[in-house]
Amino acid sequence: MSWTVEVLHYATGQVPGAQVTFLDGYEAWQEFHFHVFLLRDGDHVVLLDTGIDDLTPFNRMLEPVLGERGLLRPAGEGVTVRSLLAERDLAPEDVDFVALSHLHIDHAANVPMFTDAKFLMSREGYERHKDLERRVPEMVPDPVFPAAAIEFLEQPGRDRLQLLPDGETGLPGLTIKYLGGHTADCAAYVAETENGDVIFPSDTAWTLRNLRDHHPPGSVVDIAQSYEAFTWLDGLEGTVLPPHEAGLADVLAGNAAG
Repeated sequence: MSWTVEVLHYATGQVPGAQVTFLDGYEAWQEFHFHVFLLRDGDHVVLLDTGIDDLTPFNRMLEPVLGERGLLRPAGEGVTVRSLLAERDLAPEDVDFVALSHLHIDHAANVPMFTDAKFLMSREGYERHKDLERRVPEMVPDPVFPAAAIEFLEQPGRDRLQLLPDGETGLPGLTIKYLGGHTADCAAYVAETENGDVIFPSDTAWTLRNLRDHHPPGSVVDIAQSYEAFTWLDGLEGTVLPPHEAGLADVLAGNAAG
């Protein structure tokens, strides 16, 4: 059975060029779109990453560094991940699984919204994140890695978090691959669709330029893993959806049309 994929654009922001491309573009700014992805196969509703509906904590963190220009704004009046789901006649309770690419605030802050979901995550990524938490907590601070979301995932007795090795997720036609690079816990997913595979590289490639030029983002914990991720992506056939590319819905539509 194949998946359908929808791109849900929930926020937009301006990002300094050197953060988009490692040690390059210091004077440039680039418009970023912030997305989550809705996958359905007729039996399951899967959200790939949760996004962040309350932009205030993120903006409070960004403003001292980037100023007002760097603040996130909703993709439209009143747009949130919750509202985008509602436009598709879905409530958070209708989401069966959340596939987490990594635990950064813009990818995981909404985790507690999905009270009935199971959460998928790379086992290696999670273990590496917890190792950093023990050894170098300064690298995984709250709210960059939102403590409330992580506590929700790890709540004793709830069995919400399913830690996976590379390969099958338990959902037919959806696989996971640990990549690292951008964060210690970063993982990619690949979904089979009727138009070929759709590859979600997470923030290993923020934009199509990162992918095309093999140029890692400026925000990395392991630059070698970033380059290794590009090699892995090069070996795949399908449509790659870097999560912060502007106009990403058009990239997906072009794949479907082709």
